[in-house]
Amino acid sequence: MGNFIDDITIISQPDRMDSNSSTKDTSFSIRNNKIDLSSFINDKTINDVEEGFETQYDQILERNRHKGFLLNETWNKILNFQARVISINEYHVVCECIIDKEAFIFENRSFSKILFDHLDNLSTDSFVFITLKEKKGSSRIDVSDGNKLVDKNLFDTKKLLDEMDDFNDPLNGPILL
Repeated sequence: MGNFIDDITIISQPDRMDSNSSTKDTSFSIRNNKIDLSSFINDKTINDVEEGFETQYDQILERNRHKGFLLNETWNKILNFQARVISINEYHVVCECIIDKEAFIFENRSFSKILFDHLDNLSTDSFVFITLKEKKGSSRIDVSDGNKLVDKNLFDTKKLLDEMDDFNDPLNGPILL
């Protein structure tokens, strides 16, 4: 059986003092399932435990329960894509994703629109950064604003290469000078 920590005390002091600063330290202590928040904010103490909770510790845990997240989550496969939005409809967003930037391999992929709803000003030609994560029994797709993350020059180069491919098309008639 491992040892349990029966007390954690965190003390912080102001980085710099000015005429409005207090010289009193701010402390936060956990001891025996009780939290001492004395002198936490402007010398106000939280002594009352709300009805339905045995301790302040239980009360704070419940208030922050919905904010929880998993630490050290291990994914078997993580793929990151730089992408440009090429079409948006009511249910889907189609993105032109860079699969291999050295070989200039691009692929159009469709994603559920709800993944993009948090992005402000989403429109055609917007840049996004897409992360696909997979592990046994689970997958996750994260979409971020790509304005500062995506190399926009790669998409300009692709456009130029696509235009150059048009030169290889057969002529429909003589070239007029």
